[in-house]
Amino acid sequence: MDLILTFKRKPGTPLYRILSEAVKQSILERKLAPGISLPSARELANQYQLSISTVIRAYEDLSSQGFVVTSPKSGTRVADKFNSQAKSATANSPGNEKTSPSFREPKLSSFGQQLLSSELLTASPQEAGISIPGANLLPTSVWQRLLSKHQNCYSHEKAIYDYSADPFGHAPLRAAIAEYLKRSRGIHCTLEQIVVTAAVRLDLVCRVLVDTGDNIAIENPCFPAARKVFLSHGAEIHPIHADDEGLNPTALFTSNNKYQMLYLSPSHQDPSGVALTLERRLGILDWSQRTDTIIFENDLDCNYYYSGTPLPAIQSLRENDTVIYSGSFWLTLGPLASSGFLVLPQRYIPAMRSLLSTVQSERPVLENYALTEFIAEGYLERYIHKQRTLFSKIRQTLIYELTLALRQLVEFKESSGMHMLLQFAPNLTEKTLLDCATEAGLTLKPTRPYYVNEYPVNEFVVPFAQLDAKTIPSIVKIFSSKLLAIC
Repeated sequence: MDLILTFKRKPGTPLYRILSEAVKQSILERKLAPGISLPSARELANQYQLSISTVIRAYEDLSSQGFVVTSPKSGTRVADKFNSQAKSATANSPGNEKTSPSFREPKLSSFGQQLLSSELLTASPQEAGISIPGANLLPTSVWQRLLSKHQNCYSHEKAIYDYSADPFGHAPLRAAIAEYLKRSRGIHCTLEQIVVTAAVRLDLVCRVLVDTGDNIAIENPCFPAARKVFLSHGAEIHPIHADDEGLNPTALFTSNNKYQMLYLSPSHQDPSGVALTLERRLGILDWSQRTDTIIFENDLDCNYYYSGTPLPAIQSLRENDTVIYSGSFWLTLGPLASSGFLVLPQRYIPAMRSLLSTVQSERPVLENYALTEFIAEGYLERYIHKQRTLFSKIRQTLIYELTLALRQLVEFKESSGMHMLLQFAPNLTEKTLLDCATEAGLTLKPTRPYYVNEYPVNEFVVPFAQLDAKTIPSIVKIFSSKLLAIC
């Protein structure tokens, strides 16, 4: 059967979400009656020239909201009765709007008010120097093959219909992650400790463990989005200075504050890229055990080191019940895999399981099947090794060309990750640097949003993962010539 839909395209909206909204609108407008069967994923994909995985994700989205139901025998059909989520959407559909005076203020919860307040105190994601691989570097051929291999997972495995039974996610994927972490980061954990989620992992942890007024220690500087999450939960932020060896724990050890949590990125301090020394890692871990302070270990960019051997994760150093380890596939695989994961101490598993039983809804089933095999068969580690070799070349080329062209006007800091930190001479203005960089096609992001209170002048993050080593000399030549002409 053909399904006539009206698509409302919005910039930045995933294709599966656009399809999901189009089907939802047809249901709300009664163009699709309750109980009617919908086309199979293959039929709808052929009709609109979409990938089967896009249609499957759209159906998953609709199912999570209660608009459709799926079964092995009857396929996908419009739900006979909407659940509470769908009823809420129906109440707000065209023709059912409840008008209210335009001057009326929203009736926000305390959390809603704190969330808006945190917007004023932190930077937007666009202001942060996030770097991900360019599309040309992604393992799309392998990924597409794995998606095709598993596209029939709905029809040939009964277990897939019980997929949502475990709020921690797809068990085979969690087992693959546990083995991967053992090999790559020295972390010994069981799949029962691993949570796979596309949600903001720090926010999930804060919902369970952070109350309004709790003292939270963060690195200073620190990734702005992390600070925003803590502020939205009403926490009291305590910035702890980070130097050339990472977070300096002296202030923690001598403080009279009772900290509920320490936010730490030991493999790649953001934005400096500095790795926390082993001595400090051990000292902080001992302190957290003595004081029962939770450590949220964000192992950001842990795979991208360019000298020496990477230090082990804090979670792996000693047996402990205070470290929550957080990792992501998005920074490595970009749009191919939206999932991230947490490794929880045993004592926090029941509370997190209860939370996710309530709020975890959307699960990219097909993506998780593909990701499981991508990890288990070693594709991920081979891909990371290839990336690291390429990024090292890009990074060295950029350093060489900038040093050659600008000499005393720029200073570099030894770092890991997919971006690097530059410090320009104080006689240059930020506007001049940004204008010249824009004209040359070089991305510079001021580090000002990363700092609480005072910040260095003319310090910038340069995301380099999407640069081509061959074009760097010409980019730097344009940038430096415009800059030197002004100087």
